[in-house]
Parts: sequence; structure tokens; C-alpha cells
Amino acid sequence: TGQILAMASQPKYDQANFADYETYLYKNPVVSDTFEPGSIMKTLTVSAGIDAGKITPDTTCPVCDQPRRIGGYTIRTWNDVYNPDISMRDALAKSDNTAMIFVAEQLGVENFQTYLKKFGIGEPINIDLQEDTATPFPTKWGPVELATRSFGQGITTTSLQMMRAVSAIANQGVMMQPQIVKEVVTPTGDVISIEPTV
Repeated sequence: TGQILAMASQPKYDQANFADYETYLYKNPVVSDTFEPGSIMKTLTVSAGIDAGKITPDTTCPVCDQPRRIGGYTIRTWNDVYNPDISMRDALAKSDNTAMIFVAEQLGVENFQTYLKKFGIGEPINIDLQEDTATPFPTKWGPVELATRSFGQGITTTSLQMMRAVSAIANQGVMMQPQIVKEVVTPTGDVISIEPTV
């Protein structure tokens, strides 16, 4: 449904005595703070590859037996372990960076960008909370950037952007508008329901 049942952050502050706290604590980092999603992005990369028909869960990676050398850089897996002919299913389970590069290369820059935008990366959530903003979508896309962004480095999101994107995969490809308010009760007792929005 997109309805958010709970949201929390630490450290917190006491709203009744907010002047006793540093101002940076006032914001909601789930909405306002950006970060490099890292391996969370692999879920989107594999999903895009499958949806575009470039891979299947059983597609094997022909270039995953060693680090990848791209544009003068050596890109390794997170644990420096390599898996020749690893399937995409296992690559996702083992968080294999080289397999994600392979998927992104099969998609190509333009197709990969299109999928990230469809997932809402870079877009505001439009949620009923302050500080909801768009995140910068990268403009430079060379071979190295395509490679590193396939596993979530060199691109920024917010926690809610990633939650919305991954939830769409879990929801059979239907992206729901994240929603904080479920209903409003008027002073006269009338209930105004806020319906989930695709």
C-alpha cells in the first residue's frame, strides 16, 4: 500500500525542549539525508536487467572470475573473492560487484539510467513530511561510472527513495506513493480516508 507503519531515527531530541539540542538533530534523516546506497542498488540493477530481458536469474557471468579493469581502474568485489560463471541469482545473494557490472553493461548507460529514473532515484518522494527533496541524479556517465553505479557507488539517494524502489520490486513492479497519513478525523468526527496511490 505504501503506508509507512513506523519511522525512527537516532539520535533524537525532545521537541518540548528543542532549544537544548543541536539544530542538526531537528531534521528527519530518513527524508532529508542522502547517502550512497551501495549494495542495496544491486537489487535494482538485477531487477532492471531481468525486466529488460538482458538477463534471467540463471544467466551466468562470463567475466566474474577476476577483478574488472575499466578505464585505468581495477574494480574488485567487496571481499576480493571471485566466482567464475556465477548465476545472477547467486551473484545477488553473494553481493558480487563484478556481476553487477556485467548486468549494467548488458543494459547500457541509457537503459540503466531509464530504469533508475523509473525507480524514482533522484526524484522527491512527495510525502507529507518536511524536507522532502530531490537528490542529484548524476550527469557524467562513462564506463567507470556505469560500473560503480551498478553496485551503488557514485550515486546518492535517500532512505525513503530506496525503500520506495525496493518495495516496487516486492510489489510485483507496482510502485506505491509512500504515505504517512492514513486518515483524518475532523472536529465533528467525520473520517476522511487517504487512499493508497500507485
